[in-house]
Amino acid sequence: MAMRVLVTGGSGLVGRGIERVVKEGERREGEEWIFLSSKDANLLSPEETRAIFEKHRPTHVIHLAAMVGGLFRNMRQNLDFWAAHDFGVEKVVSCLSTCIFPDKTSYPIDESMVHNGPPHDSNFGYAYAKRMIDVQNRAFFQQFGRRYTAVIPTNVFGPHDNFNIEDGHVLPGLIHKTFMAKKEGKPLVVWGSGRALRQFIYSVDLARLFIWVLREYNEVEPIILSVGEEDEISIKDAADAVVEALGFGGEVIYDTSKADGQLKKTASNAKLRKYQPDFTFTPFREVKLIRGVGDALLCRCVVPPSALRVTLEETVSHSGRQTDRESQRKMAMRVLVTGGSGLVGKAVERVVKEGEGREGEEWIFLSSKDANLVSAEETRAIFEKHRPTHVIHLAAMVGGLYRNMRQNLDFWRSNIHINDNVLHMSHEFGVEKVVSCLSTCVFPDKTTYPIDETMMHNGAPHNSNYGYAYAKRMIDVHNRALFQQYGRRYTAVIPTNMFGAHDNFNIEDGHVMPGLVHKTYLAKKEGKPLVVWGSGRALRQFIYSVDLARLFIWVLREYNEVEPIITSVSEEDELTVKDAVDAIVEAFEFKGEVIYDTSKSDGQIKKTANNAKLKRYLPDFKFTPFKEAVKETCDWFAANYDMARK
Repeated sequence: MAMRVLVTGGSGLVGRGIERVVKEGERREGEEWIFLSSKDANLLSPEETRAIFEKHRPTHVIHLAAMVGGLFRNMRQNLDFWAAHDFGVEKVVSCLSTCIFPDKTSYPIDESMVHNGPPHDSNFGYAYAKRMIDVQNRAFFQQFGRRYTAVIPTNVFGPHDNFNIEDGHVLPGLIHKTFMAKKEGKPLVVWGSGRALRQFIYSVDLARLFIWVLREYNEVEPIILSVGEEDEISIKDAADAVVEALGFGGEVIYDTSKADGQLKKTASNAKLRKYQPDFTFTPFREVKLIRGVGDALLCRCVVPPSALRVTLEETVSHSGRQTDRESQRKMAMRVLVTGGSGLVGKAVERVVKEGEGREGEEWIFLSSKDANLVSAEETRAIFEKHRPTHVIHLAAMVGGLYRNMRQNLDFWRSNIHINDNVLHMSHEFGVEKVVSCLSTCVFPDKTTYPIDETMMHNGAPHNSNYGYAYAKRMIDVHNRALFQQYGRRYTAVIPTNMFGAHDNFNIEDGHVMPGLVHKTYLAKKEGKPLVVWGSGRALRQFIYSVDLARLFIWVLREYNEVEPIITSVSEEDELTVKDAVDAIVEAFEFKGEVIYDTSKSDGQIKKTANNAKLKRYLPDFKFTPFKEAVKETCDWFAANYDMARK
């Protein structure tokens, strides 16, 4: 079959660059190139995205479309590229950005360092959305063998850029400013000191490299597309080049009251040089040739300012919602609990009924039968119906170690959709407080112990369940962005290993404790040995679901930080999996042989969590003794075996 390439974002800076080089000789016989713009489809819509793939049936995709400067709309758009897999697309090349790299890092940065810490605070929403493309590509490869990849260009510039002074990137903003300063006879005011260093890459050069990656590069790991470190220049150098290109003779003022952003983010192009040692970049100051930088930019700049393309942020009117919020404040507290039929949801329901509920509170417990929260439409309908003032968000696609290892992509996509829908609807409907449930799997695999709330984004999570872990991490990112942009105080708790009644006791796909409970029950019933997966050496802090439920309600009412809080027993109460097995064996009075199958993985050997923040807020909180909680859980499972999830 002929190669049919679909280019999203085809009317933008890089898309136009690709279209140009394809027309000028890069197209090969048998290739068909389709350039999409936002007029062709709204890629935030799964339906419109699917319709585009139905219409064009591409074999290859270059994915450039993005809300540049935006937050979570990018993540939803990228998720909807499930259609590429669905339609059997052979290769997808997505466009990332050097903003995905950690703010605090060593230089030069390279492709292996993407997830080694949180990005710069100035654009963390966009950066995390772009990072998650890499996570999704890895999951596609792991689960389906898809070789989808991404490129990481440094500062791109050229014709068809966004020259908006407020919202554009540094070089097009400088071009527009210089054009206006020359036209109006005013000084050129450059924001910042001019000291910040950048590696600029011309859009036409980047286009040629994109096409090479599409045809020849077969790694899933992204590749940095950049000029060399020796070609890094300061913003002042860039301003000088723009001044020269536009023939500006006026005064240039550097406004040091404005931020420089990251002073440097030097990228290594060693991998690119390994593959393409002879690639020649267009010299930055080449202004004499019409296809060079200076004249190409000058041609773009002589367009009247009114015609300069401006990327518009979506604006949502809140006037209608304001009335809703005011009326909600006057109403009783109405708490919507997603995942209300699960382990923690049932425990919250129990403690509310047993005395934790207060006068004037209404509690609504949702199950998956009430709505599919992966669907934005069904999530909206639930919020329309119940109009909650507060939300405890527990719903998730969950599973144990081995299911996560098999289905990282499914865990990633489903949970991202669920979390985005619940948080977005909560904001839109004026919900005062949302408390979401994370997991200690969000913490880096390579870290120091004990872990605390500040360490979540300091490295990549364990490879066994990275899809689920990254989806949960993004709740924290979403909460921070909602606070920064709208003042919302939505937060999350990070419990350690939960267990209790109404858990998922599936042996293959459940978590460690319920799986062990089910195995021990069957071993006793069938008179067989109890086979425990792993060595039993792994350490865990177990928390009883009833204790966690009491803490969730406290967080909902009293905890006012956006930063998550670890809800866990203390470090000294950490137990081995063997200790847990012994407690379950005792609770069931199992007398048979216990065998540890060391051919099975232990997962993370330890993930000790520090509960100092919780103790500071609740120094007198009493946890249920472990053996008592295990006995209650085992008794419930035995009494409810036929109806228990398993």
